Amino acid sequence: QSLERLLVLSLGTGVGCSMLVEGQPLRFTGGCCGDLGHVYVGSDRRCSAGCKGCLESVVSVQSLGGSSAGARKLIKAAQSGEKQSMEVFRRAGHFLARGIASMAPIFHPQLVLLAGGIAEVGALLTESVNEALAEYVAPYYKVTIGKASLGGSAALVGAAAHFVKE
Repeated sequence: QSLERLLVLSLGTGVGCSMLVEGQPLRFTGGCCGDLGHVYVGSDRRCSAGCKGCLESVVSVQSLGGSSAGARKLIKAAQSGEKQSMEVFRRAGHFLARGIASMAPIFHPQLVLLAGGIAEVGALLTESVNEALAEYVAPYYKVTIGKASLGGSAALVGAAAHFVKE
């Protein structure tokens, strides 16, 4: 079976989103598929743009460490087994699953890849998302979650590829 619908969420300073349909980017708002980092996930926090309860308010560098250095420190602590840091990423995974569950009926992706610096925490996040997604999404919209192989470099490589192609 070929991959026809791919959703990529880049988790870093904010939450970026790209949807590819049959290899082509889906563009309908501002040259992209909208600002899905601000989809409501039920948090009581505000993101840097001022939205309350959005995905970005709980799954971004600002919310997970306060800065890039803080987020990297939190990731290393979680990867080394520090329980409190691991719990932070489990909770973030549950909120991320809520966001993906909201996007799944709209985009119906076959695969969702997590990219960006926050995704570098790896299986701890993807497993948490997969576990929670089963609770939130209907079986018809079941989707596979994975980590993008480019990790924190994905956005940079994607931007470069756009200009090389032009």
